[in-house]
Amino acid sequence: SLCHQIPGATDPDLPITAQQTQLYTCRVNDLHRNAIFSDWVKVEVHQYVARGLPPRLWRGEPVVVLNPTEQRVEVGKPLQLQCAAMGVPAPAYQWYRNGNPLEHQKKKKLWITHAKVSDSGTYLCCASNSLGEHWTNAVDVHIGE
Repeated sequence: SLCHQIPGATDPDLPITAQQTQLYTCRVNDLHRNAIFSDWVKVEVHQYVARGLPPRLWRGEPVVVLNPTEQRVEVGKPLQLQCAAMGVPAPAYQWYRNGNPLEHQKKKKLWITHAKVSDSGTYLCCASNSLGEHWTNAVDVHIGE
């Protein structure tokens, strides 16, 4: 992948208008040309903003921008549900089926390679950070022949 320096980006804060998902890092040089780099941060751009942008008084608590959608899947086929939230710090995710947390389903995408009838139910995702939590809409998933 190609790295580009952002012209004129010399302030501690970097306001951007992102057009696509990209990774960013900050380089700080001292007078002796030594450089230190920050950790990489991924700025995600989502095509769908389900709930609109955060309110003006937003303090960084999670705001859901992509809700999962209802699914009808044949037995043995893959099941994929997706959610996304904005937050500072970046939110952690937890998926639930019928009100119960799903072990090992802690990413924006819930992926079941071979769906079973027992995977049917009502799913939702919780996005949380140190400032709060927000839940997606609940959606029904039907697994059948």
